[in-house]
Order: sequence, then C-alpha cells, then structure tokens
Amino acid sequence: MIVQCKKNDLSTILQEMITVIPSSSLVPVLNCFHFSVKNQTITITASDLEIGFTSNLECEADGDVTVAIPAKLLADIIKNMEEEFIKLEFQDLHLTIYGVTNHFSIHCINPEEFPSLPEVSGTSYEVSISRLISLYNKVSPAVSQRMEGNLNLHCIPLQSDGNELRMIASDAQRLVVAKTIEEKDYDTIRVLALPKVFKILSRIAMKATTDKMTMTVAEREIMFAFEKQTLVSRLVDSNFPDYTKVIPKESAYRFIVNREKLIHALQRLYLVVRNNTGRISMKLKENSIMLIANDPEVGSGEEEVPVEYLDRSGEACEVLFDARYMMEGVDGVETSLVEYNLQGSIHPLVIKEPDSDKYLYVLVTIRMK
Repeated sequence: MIVQCKKNDLSTILQEMITVIPSSSLVPVLNCFHFSVKNQTITITASDLEIGFTSNLECEADGDVTVAIPAKLLADIIKNMEEEFIKLEFQDLHLTIYGVTNHFSIHCINPEEFPSLPEVSGTSYEVSISRLISLYNKVSPAVSQRMEGNLNLHCIPLQSDGNELRMIASDAQRLVVAKTIEEKDYDTIRVLALPKVFKILSRIAMKATTDKMTMTVAEREIMFAFEKQTLVSRLVDSNFPDYTKVIPKESAYRFIVNREKLIHALQRLYLVVRNNTGRISMKLKENSIMLIANDPEVGSGEEEVPVEYLDRSGEACEVLFDARYMMEGVDGVETSLVEYNLQGSIHPLVIKEPDSDKYLYVLVTIRMK
C-alpha cells in the first residue's frame, strides 16, 4: 500500500508529537507512533500512558493500513529528507520511505498493544491558546523538579471562578499565581494537571493558525482540541496545598521600580555569583535599593536602582535571595513597573504588578548570617 504526502507537513507533526514519546519505555509499543491511514487521511497517535496526542494529515493513499512505527527513527528520517513530497510504502509490518535519490526501510510492530485514548466526556470551554500558554510561561519556573517531598508540587493547578482563569505553581522556595480575566464564564474548575501537557501546547501554539481551542474538563482527564489535533491528559487525583496561606498579609515596605532597569541590574550582578553562591542581597535605602553580589572566590559587584516607596513603616532592611529565582519572578511581570511588598529581612518578599492581582510571585528570602 502506497501513501504520499507533503514532507514538511508530516515532519512538523512528528516533531510536535515526539515530545510525548517517553525517552525510554519497557513497553516497546510506547516508543512508537500509532500510524493509521484511512479515507485519504493519516492519523498519528503518541502516548506515554499519561498523555495522548493525535494529529490528522491529508494524503493520497491507495488503501488503508495501521501499524506502530518506531517514533524517533521515523521523525529523524523525515526531518532530514529534502524532498517536497515523500512516498511511504507499507508491506505487512514493514515500511519503506522513498525520496528522489534515497530510500529507508523500517521494521514496524503490531499496533494491537498500543493503548487506546480515553473518551473524554465533560464540560467544554472555548479558550485562548495564547492566554493559556502565557499563564503557563509565568508559573512554569516554579514547578518543582525535585523527586522528593510533596509530589503534588510537580503539578500545576488549573482553576477558575467565573470569568477568572488561573494557574499556580510552587517548589517550596517560591509561589507563583497567574490569572487572566476572560469574557466567558468558566464556572468553577479545580484540577491538578501535568506540566508536560502545557509544554506540548506551547509548541503547538507556535504554528497554530487560530488562537481558539476547545478545552474539555472531565473527572479524570482534560482534553484540548483544535484544528486537526487533539491532546488528552490524565488529571492528578489529589489536592494542591492551600497556597493562600503562604501569601504575606502585611508589609512594612512597598515600593515600585522600573522593570527594565531592575532586570538589567540583576543580570549584570548575576555574572559575579552564577557559578557558586547564586545569591544577591538587596538593601533598602531612602529612595533606592542597593543590589550587592559577592563571591569570595570571584569578586563582588554593586548597583543602585532608584525606587518610589508607596509605604515605608519599618526600620532599615536588607534581604538575601536566590538571584535566578528573583530574575524569573521579574520576568513574569508584564507592566513597565514592578511592585515589591516586604515585611522584613526574614520574611518572604512579594513581586507583583502595580494595582493588579493578575500576577503574584512570593519568594522565600535566605537568612543572612
């Protein structure tokens, strides 16, 4: 059976879907794409038992076929071919890929053991892809990467109340809450999602021709459907810690600072401490903050940045923090000014946008010796 299609279209789909394939699986079929051709349409599915991804592509075919093809090998071969159109020839569990001056043979396996994707039946909502990915980009740095402690911190809560849609993440050193206000009503959503599903969505969003997709929330799964692709992920059956308890309720210092000046100052000072301590201190002065980087083995640096105090009821204060964490917090701010709230040198500091609660970044400070 012969199948012909555009090389670039097939390669784009395979490169998106390869992110679902596990790096190494003891179940051979999970290292493969489920590849089906029917009614002049190629349907490709990838699964790691937690996430399933299906894409459709129009083609020319003289029959139907269903096989499981080694995913990485297929994706790499198609990516490196130079032809505009390619021909795929299937004979039983054997695939031959033809170019103009080359051909490749791949041994396929029986597709019967490939896991079927769940039928997702729940409440559907129309969602902006760009706004959902914007929320993910803001919270993703704080998703815990440690394989110990509270495993729920490896997940991202996706929540809604009415027209407010939000994501939360925490690695116990910082907490991020990002919100967007939509015109539509999302009712009340409380799910715990796998970060990988949003990472895949962010890749798809790069080439999407529309900003709209359908999000379906069920009891155990969440599904995203758009154009000719469907992404299904299991939900984590657990509860995320009550993040509101760690948000400081009071602050002795509130000030605003120019975002661009602040991030550039942090980037310069980080050069001094990036290989060892990774820490920078911030000393509050009358109309400015002094940022100080010091590494006994490398050297030191200081930079003063002007600020405007909105409230200052405490004594002189200096805090020590992880420089990379601070820069990631400031990166999430979309406004030209950044607002800081701080109770004292041993308390967490809060980064937010002035006069808004759409973005909140709580960073644990380091006790100074």
